Amino acid sequence: MHFVVRCLERLALGMNWLAALAAVLMSLFVFLGVVMRYLVGSPFMFSDEFVGLLFVSMAFLSMPLGLAMRRHIILDIVTREMGGPLRYVVDIAATLIMTTFAVWFMVLSYDFAAFAKLLDARSDVGAMLLWPWMALLPACTAVIVLISIAQVFDNLRQLAGKPSLFLVSSMEEVS
Repeated sequence: MHFVVRCLERLALGMNWLAALAAVLMSLFVFLGVVMRYLVGSPFMFSDEFVGLLFVSMAFLSMPLGLAMRRHIILDIVTREMGGPLRYVVDIAATLIMTTFAVWFMVLSYDFAAFAKLLDARSDVGAMLLWPWMALLPACTAVIVLISIAQVFDNLRQLAGKPSLFLVSSMEEVS
């Protein structure tokens, strides 16, 4: 299990680097679009669509690391004061609910990307092929599912008194 968690953490970190690259490219194309539109008078036809695709890519590529680090949004109004075993049990239940949603989203987004590929869907203005961008959604969600399953097992380990296997979240271990 230790090896699997390390691989998932490295994968999430690599995906986060790709998300950062998408953010840099997005900023670059917004800047170039403004320059072309207002200084040259001839804007890029595809820049707005491309920036939108980069934004969605950035968001989904960064989600696995946020989950692995446990830096995602948590409704902790009830669990804030919990301690000991009950907190682990509640965390496991919440993770299983999130995993169920992620599996459902992964299946639907895969169908969406597959249908876009079947149609050879392209963007309106730039005629960019869309299915590779859409395929990022189920791929990133699959990594989220794997990390959340590993976190359930990790919480069970912590419930048994063992330390967390997730190094990137060791600073925010559930206590």
